Amino acid sequence: MRGLVTTLIMQFTVFFLLFGTIASDLSYEWNKFKQDYNKQYKTIAEENERQQIFINNVNRMRSYQRTHPDATFTMAINNLMDQRTEELVSGRRLPRNFPLISSKNSIDVKQLPESLDWRTKNVISPVF
Repeated sequence: MRGLVTTLIMQFTVFFLLFGTIASDLSYEWNKFKQDYNKQYKTIAEENERQQIFINNVNRMRSYQRTHPDATFTMAINNLMDQRTEELVSGRRLPRNFPLISSKNSIDVKQLPESLDWRTKNVISPVF
């Protein structure tokens, strides 16, 4: 019985130490995120909500990285980590200075060739 109690105490201690390390890591990441992207919120309630969204997104990102180590793309913390998926899809909360595609950089379709053989440009290889 005494051995069981000792084992349980050790397991709880390890759990809380790991949980505390993870929580402090996310706290550090949150503060770094706010500083790196100059994030400021109007109220403490909004900041708490955004922090929880950030934590959920970071956990989702890390889970994906663990389960897909050979993925063809990488995920990292960026300026959108405090937004819900619904906000991103609806286009809400984009910064006013968000770079948009300029029509000055557009290509005049009339000036493009009618066809193009990418094999002659050494971009793709022939299919056998």
